Amino acid sequence: MKWLLSTLLLALASVPLLPPIQAQTSCSTPRQRKAWSKLTPEEQSIFLDAVRALKQLPAGSTNPPPYDVFVRAHAENYLASHSIQLLVEDFLPWHRWFLWQYETALQTVSGTCLTLPFWEWELDSGNEDASAPLMPSTFGSVSGIVQRGAPSVKGSVTEGVANCDDIWQTTVFTNSCLQRAFSSRSSFTSQSGVINRILSNPDYAEFFPALEGTPHAIPHNYVGRHMGK
Repeated sequence: MKWLLSTLLLALASVPLLPPIQAQTSCSTPRQRKAWSKLTPEEQSIFLDAVRALKQLPAGSTNPPPYDVFVRAHAENYLASHSIQLLVEDFLPWHRWFLWQYETALQTVSGTCLTLPFWEWELDSGNEDASAPLMPSTFGSVSGIVQRGAPSVKGSVTEGVANCDDIWQTTVFTNSCLQRAFSSRSSFTSQSGVINRILSNPDYAEFFPALEGTPHAIPHNYVGRHMGK
């Protein structure tokens, strides 16, 4: 019970840092999300264009807010929404709310009813470098990073939607290119491994840390750098 009370205190300290976003009233509910690999080329293009448009919004925009506002909200709520120093039950509900807000912002800026695609990384277990999202024309490939500047600034993304040579600069951590450092030591949890974790933990108090740990954290560590923070 002690860690539950500590979690509550962290949850109360969590600040959304996101203004209310008006959802597209013409879009159907519930929203239906698909894996990135299941999207048509047109759907992928619509999504990437929406991300670029959100990134290019001027600072101070509120409906929707710019892309970096979402990055900052996640960074500043990191301890309150992740089990870093102690178990945090808010991990799943907080991210569900956060992704809904981000999805709504993309719908608003694009004027479409797009939904957030997800990375079916469990199907890429053992073949991570060939994952469907990691293509030069979409999110950038494993080979699409270069070293620039000081030795500590390496792995700048030069492909896809976050191309440093185009519009992409991170402003939350440092004013720099998006950084990645793909790790060959990280292997995604397989589909059978994910199913086993779900079926082996019927109680929420046991399920969410089992999910947040190895299955969820590995793709973060695999991509590395900014995504690993």
